[in-house]
Amino acid sequence: MALARMHRDDSGMNYWPGFVDALSTLILSIIFLLSVFVIVQFYLQQEVQGKNTALQQLTAQIAELGDLLSMEKAGKTSLEKQLGAVQASLATAQSERDKYKSSYEAAATNAATAQGN
Repeated sequence: MALARMHRDDSGMNYWPGFVDALSTLILSIIFLLSVFVIVQFYLQQEVQGKNTALQQLTAQIAELGDLLSMEKAGKTSLEKQLGAVQASLATAQSERDKYKSSYEAAATNAATAQGN
């Protein structure tokens, strides 16, 4: 009976070894592709994380610049108020100067006429 089984196996084609080779090659190819995809995913994740960090730093800088801008605007408003006060003081001083100048000119004219008489 063992002889009959051996003889029957020799006469037919045995597809099993080729199937196993093809299947193992397919599995190895899939594992290789998955490994490549995992490595690419890791590097892309690192790059995106670096960009997120840079974006957070830029956002912090923008917030800081916004704060500085608001401080400068407040300083500008304060300086404009001081400038208005100085201009008002200057206008007052100029009006007093003109008043004293006209008084001096009137006094000088009166003195000249008094000496001329």
